[in-house]
Amino acid sequence: MSTSNPIGIPTFSIDEMTGIQALERIAPTLPVRPGRVERREFEYTRHGTCTLIASFNVATGAASADIGETRTEEDFAAHLAALVQQPRMHLAMDNLNTHYSESAVRLVAERIGFEGDLGRKGRCGILRNAASRQAFLSDPEHFQSKSDLAGRIGDFINYFNETMAKPFRWTYQDTPLTV
Repeated sequence: MSTSNPIGIPTFSIDEMTGIQALERIAPTLPVRPGRVERREFEYTRHGTCTLIASFNVATGAASADIGETRTEEDFAAHLAALVQQPRMHLAMDNLNTHYSESAVRLVAERIGFEGDLGRKGRCGILRNAASRQAFLSDPEHFQSKSDLAGRIGDFINYFNETMAKPFRWTYQDTPLTV
């Protein structure tokens, strides 16, 4: 699925959303009536949360995601492993600590054929600390259960890919942002 950008290097934007709640309203929503808007009860029963780790292919606009219970180092590394299928890619993401974890460094090192010593986490080498590893590398509907929530998120991603996905077009013209 990895379509390349104009210079031939696939580019993906990656982000996470934690704590997506599976909610059930305690009382039914009151419908629209003449002179009144729809009214929704503020009280709800909480059925747990899901976490979304998603990637956006800048060239095609397609999204892919992993929906699970947690957002750990292992969860991010598993998402990254499924995404990184080529020896060279551009990955755009924030500075969340899982993005430069030991697992992510080991995965990237393996995929690029790195043969040097990675060192030991907390001790030495590339894995020594966060800085050394980093240098190396709301839906308005309310859901009844976590599995229903995960299914609806998956349905949205499929819908997005089929109806809204489009290439991202850069508009920046390499001009100063200040006068």
